[in-house]
Amino acid sequence: MDQGCALPQRRAHLQESRRSPPAGETSVQGAAAAIGRHLMPSLSWAEMRWLRQRWPGKLLIKGILSVEEARQASAEGIDGIVLSNHGGRQLDGSVSPLELVAEVRAAVGDAMTLLLDGGFRRGSDVLKARLLGADAAMLGRATLYGLGAGGEAGVDHALRLLHAELDRDLGLLGCSKLEELDDSLMRESR
Repeated sequence: MDQGCALPQRRAHLQESRRSPPAGETSVQGAAAAIGRHLMPSLSWAEMRWLRQRWPGKLLIKGILSVEEARQASAEGIDGIVLSNHGGRQLDGSVSPLELVAEVRAAVGDAMTLLLDGGFRRGSDVLKARLLGADAAMLGRATLYGLGAGGEAGVDHALRLLHAELDRDLGLLGCSKLEELDDSLMRESR
């Protein structure tokens, strides 16, 4: 077993905990408590190196919130990162991932995939992320709201709305596709 890497022990713990939920964990509160027990706050770059050595495929990590962490991920051979404060629910006072995009992109260059997760609600949010340097934005919130409101048809409707907003907003910027976005369309607010 690798020194400094807790992932093999963590895997055994997770396999054991999947067998059946402990008493009281079938409620929303119980599920939230169970999720908290599965988070690994001590996860370190040693575990990322361990994963990288064993996984030949693309490797992305989520939860990066600083330029320094992004640089470290790049140095460790990570293929991509997700700038995320987990929707701001758990870390409501943390920096917004959107605020970090341009600086992180400048630090890691184009070789690393850069995704954003942070409560995107509109097509214009996605365009801002792309203009600042993100390769893509994760849209879980919009699709989950759609699912809650109307099941599969609600998800389809939410995605159609986002697509229509993206299309309209691209047109308002004088572009017909995302690849036409460039720095000339951005202006720093004062």
